[in-house]
Amino acid sequence: MVKSWKGLNAEQYMRLMDLENNEEIIQIVYGKSVKDIPLSELKSENLDFLKQNPEKTDIRFFEHKGKKYGMAKFDELSLGEYIDLTTFAEDWKTNIWKIMAIFYRPIIGLSLKHRIRYQLGKIVYGAGIFADSKKWQDRGSKMLMNLDYKISKYDDTDLKREGIYKEMSAIQFHSFLLFFSLLYLKKMEDTLRSLELPKGTILKKPSPKKPKQNSPSKAGAGTTSSTKSRTRKSGTKTKSSK
Repeated sequence: MVKSWKGLNAEQYMRLMDLENNEEIIQIVYGKSVKDIPLSELKSENLDFLKQNPEKTDIRFFEHKGKKYGMAKFDELSLGEYIDLTTFAEDWKTNIWKIMAIFYRPIIGLSLKHRIRYQLGKIVYGAGIFADSKKWQDRGSKMLMNLDYKISKYDDTDLKREGIYKEMSAIQFHSFLLFFSLLYLKKMEDTLRSLELPKGTILKKPSPKKPKQNSPSKAGAGTTSSTKSRTRKSGTKTKSSK
């Protein structure tokens, strides 16, 4: 039976997100069918941990069966990776494992010094998680910071590794979701805005120019004024002749 978030993985976390049926929730927590759970074991306090969110944890590295995966930096994603990411993000619940495949890829380059530092950092950080000690978690996290590592290039085969990411711990997966939703979706929105063309640019069709026409009022006004001027001139000549 699971007694805390530490006993759940990412796939179980995703299932719990949309569940409203108590029987299905109990089955996930107890790890067996409701029919097989003795009444003596059914206690409400066993589900109390679900009322609180998992604690935050380091998400830069992920291990699966001894293989190390490093997280890609958003600013270093290629255009192809960015396009896939924005496409998958439109329905992130369905495509969450594909999104993780873009970010988490096998580490292919890590110096000896950083390999030692990585192992020590994971041990210290893991001890902090086990002992529920924030002090040790922070100390382990600092050891993992600024590690110089390289990850493999992204291609379509990475999308077939979704089973790996489903086994990530629920605690680490929760932190990844927070990080992705609060930071990366905001950055994608800012990037999309920066790519928008300002209004009134080349994309706007110019309106056809209309030929200029004199209005009747103006034309009439001109005729009247010219007639008056001619009348004044003729009057002047008549007076002079007299």
